[in-house]
Amino acid sequence: MNEKEFERFYQHLVEKITKEETEQYSPNVLDEYHHPKNFGTIHHPTATGTVKGPCGDTMSIQISVKENIICQEAFFTDCCGASIACGSMLTQLIHNQTIAHAQQITSKNLLLSLGGLPKEHIHCTKLAISTLHRCLEHLKEKPGSHK
Repeated sequence: MNEKEFERFYQHLVEKITKEETEQYSPNVLDEYHHPKNFGTIHHPTATGTVKGPCGDTMSIQISVKENIICQEAFFTDCCGASIACGSMLTQLIHNQTIAHAQQITSKNLLLSLGGLPKEHIHCTKLAISTLHRCLEHLKEKPGSHK
């Protein structure tokens, strides 16, 4: 295969993948996956939660809290694009929110914020919410950490 043939093959493959993605995922999911917000880690988090889901995917969420308000958040995952989108959207939903508000966010809230997910990726919302809850449990274990 010469360079020109390879370039045509590559462009065809990119177009096919893009078409399949837009048929399966909402614009919100695609944006959060391709341009995730808060991906990575933060220095000296107040609390961290990590969960390995039943499918083998792992997600971590870190938060910094001041005066009971989540003022900084980050997530990291080794998962698929749907999980990346879930982590990204979830960290945006908890930003500048109280701990009590963050505890009330559900898998359904996250799913609605993303504009839906294919049935086979709904578990990604549950992984993200479970990770947030683990992080908030860690916060409770640290006396005075949310002040």
